[in-house]
Amino acid sequence: MRKRSSGIITLLIGLLLGALIGMLFSPVGGTTMRSSLLYQLRRIAQKIRTLFVYVIRLHKHVITNNNGKIASQEVIDRTIEKAKKLLEEAKTLSEQLDKDK
Repeated sequence: MRKRSSGIITLLIGLLLGALIGMLFSPVGGTTMRSSLLYQLRRIAQKIRTLFVYVIRLHKHVITNNNGKIASQEVIDRTIEKAKKLLEEAKTLSEQLDKDK
């Protein structure tokens, strides 16, 4: 598990660095880039909201009366918490990009 999580962290750091370097050397101007990023961020936030609504609906239908159902309930709860955090981060980034305009 430790190798897998460190590999995922390394991948995410690499993606972030690649995106930052790509933005630095982008032929597109800053305003256009911010608008594009804001649009993409809003699309991702909407997809997360849709997923979040789906998970909440699924969550209401799960009855936890055995070990398998209890484990799936824990996964659903963690997914809901992560989705909430992602939505908060997306909102913060969106507000920051709006301020930069």
